[in-house]
Amino acid sequence: MVAGLFFGLSFGMAGVGAAALGRLADATSIDYVYQVCSSLPLIGLLTVLLPNLGRPVPPTRERIQSGTLSTPGEEIRVTSPVAGSITMRGGGISR
Repeated sequence: MVAGLFFGLSFGMAGVGAAALGRLADATSIDYVYQVCSSLPLIGLLTVLLPNLGRPVPPTRERIQSGTLSTPGEEIRVTSPVAGSITMRGGGISR
């Protein structure tokens, strides 16, 4: 159900974007639209400047290697595209 919402939103936004770029091409030229589209990925690079919304900071490598977290009962969940979801509890690692 959520996938359908995401796909619907994606195709809807693509349709709106295509119409806007078509209108821009009619008003200017297709070369100008190509230049505009080639600069759009730069907006993605600006996401580095977005503020941190208070998510917990992942543990440092030193804390993981030493096997000590700040408290014995502390639980930290780290998600990686390669390793998947890893939960660290008090120095132990479980998947």
